[in-house]
Amino acid sequence: EYADEANVSRMFIYDFSEGIEGWYYHDVNFLAIGVCYHNKHVYALGEEGCYEVYDGEESTYSFIDGSGLNEKWSYNHFGYLSTIKIINNQLFVLGYDSQIYCNTPEWRLINNGLSTKSDSSINILDQDNISVLDICKRDHLLFCVGHVGGNGLIAVYNDTKWEILEKSVTILCAILTLESGIILCAGYSGNLILIDHDNSIKNLSNEDIQSGFYS
Repeated sequence: EYADEANVSRMFIYDFSEGIEGWYYHDVNFLAIGVCYHNKHVYALGEEGCYEVYDGEESTYSFIDGSGLNEKWSYNHFGYLSTIKIINNQLFVLGYDSQIYCNTPEWRLINNGLSTKSDSSINILDQDNISVLDICKRDHLLFCVGHVGGNGLIAVYNDTKWEILEKSVTILCAILTLESGIILCAGYSGNLILIDHDNSIKNLSNEDIQSGFYS
């Protein structure tokens, strides 16, 4: 029912109770860059900060105040969003210009220490391009990866402020807490980095691997 030139996404969902016939689809009326499942609802996120909450039958649409670049709510002009993720039953949304939003259940911007508009531990020469691409949690601490200028970024959050742990030579795209509690980061040019329990950094990168790890 959408016009040919409309920007829409088709979300595919699998219902395990239906066996091999369990696939069905649902159309979202914007370009979705990511989805996640939270409290029996599917969240679809658009890069401008709009999102849909879908319960399998009905949809509601809303937006994250201040996010995005070109919409009426994008008064901060931070830039596009890149990721939606759920950690320990809590929603996070990430994006360019140090955007990290946490749903508590209102959307709250938690970028103190990374924002170019606040007290930042990042070199001022790099502040023209700060992006957060992925996030994870260990105990009470949040960890994120992304890039500062052309360099990779690893930072840790202690409920008040982000602190830089590492600026790697390549952009980092993904971060995951392993069952052991050690954290694995991955990125461009085969970059693999471990964060130990004491937050020390160990680089596992192999210079023979030129491909990027994105997830």
